[in-house]
Amino acid sequence: MVNLLRKQMLSIPIGLYCSAIILLKICICSQFSMPSSDQFNKDPGAFPVATNGEPFPWHELRLPKMVIPLHYDLLVHPNLTSLDFVASEMIEVLVKDATEFIILHSKDLEIMNAILHSEEDLRYRKPGKKLNVLSYPAYQQIALLVPEKLMADLRYHVAIDFQAKLADNFEGFYKSTYRTLGGETR
Repeated sequence: MVNLLRKQMLSIPIGLYCSAIILLKICICSQFSMPSSDQFNKDPGAFPVATNGEPFPWHELRLPKMVIPLHYDLLVHPNLTSLDFVASEMIEVLVKDATEFIILHSKDLEIMNAILHSEEDLRYRKPGKKLNVLSYPAYQQIALLVPEKLMADLRYHVAIDFQAKLADNFEGFYKSTYRTLGGETR
């Protein structure tokens, strides 16, 4: 009887000790899984920092309404041997409010080149203006910084060349396999 009582008295501190360890682990894990303050900046006056250290000009998850896409032309060339792709895109946009940047969503793309063409540039076959590209992966956004302010109520064309790996999951441009009737995987 005394041994049983002694075992019960020892099991209470051990149970409390184990519970405290588990609770501590949960607290530590939840601290590391929470988004950092710089990843999701709640201060509307503060701007996030791009991957190159420069201030990113947009601080909201939703895209700004000052530039509206009207038409996309996209050419994608996948390489199924190296499991990557290169692409060229031409976006026709209408500028609603004068701006010095265009914000686009982009995830895991390497932007190789970005050029801005005015309607006049295209009409007279003038070369476009090279755009500086900033990346903010936390919001999956890129900023195209223009050398001169884009004027309201005008149309522009943005040419972008980019490359990336084919995704392993079902996001973006991904690779897939299937099994033929003969059991061959392709």
